[in-house]
This record gives sequence, structure tokens and C-alpha cells, in this order.
Amino acid sequence: MKIDSLPLADKLKLLENVNPIMPNKTKDKGLNNSSKGESFSDFLVNQLKEVNDLAMEGEKRLEEHIQGRSVNPHETYIALQKADISFQLLMRVRSQIQRAYDQIIRTPI
Repeated sequence: MKIDSLPLADKLKLLENVNPIMPNKTKDKGLNNSSKGESFSDFLVNQLKEVNDLAMEGEKRLEEHIQGRSVNPHETYIALQKADISFQLLMRVRSQIQRAYDQIIRTPI
């Protein structure tokens, strides 16, 4: 049966049975923020806090290692690498946002 050959009333009846596509209800904290009503600026602030927390954790582990309280140097190295990678990602996101802003500003009206 071709849909094009159906009258409009029959097409509407077919559409009544179609279920809407609903967003995925994931438990991942980064993917479901928009449904909570969190703004983009709030999301960025939360991510900045998370990067800061990782940096503080790496610094704390390094101090413990230097003072001899930490037995496992691998945990110290992993904490420092997490902080470094998250900071690098933050800087790349910042530069992308800055480029997008500059491009919007240069757009002629």
C-alpha cells in the first residue's frame, strides 16, 4: 500500500498510531543535564569545579607521596594525569567556545 495514494484523512489516521520519539533516559550525568533545566553556564561552572577537584586531588596525592605517606606511586601518577588531561580538555573547549564567539561577532548583520 502506497502512502501517496491514500487520501489525507487516512494519512492522518495512520499518524495517530505513531508513537513519539522520546529522549533517552540515561543515568550518565553529562547527557541528561538539559532535562533537569540546567543552563549551559551552570554546566560549564560544574565542569570547572570538577576540573578543579581533580587538580586538587592530584596535588594532594603528590604532597602525600613527597612526604612519604603514599605507598603507591601509581595512584599519584594516575591522579596527576587525570588532572592534566581534564585541564587540557578544558582549554580546548574554551578555545572552541572562543572561536565560535569570535565567528559570531564577525558575522555581518
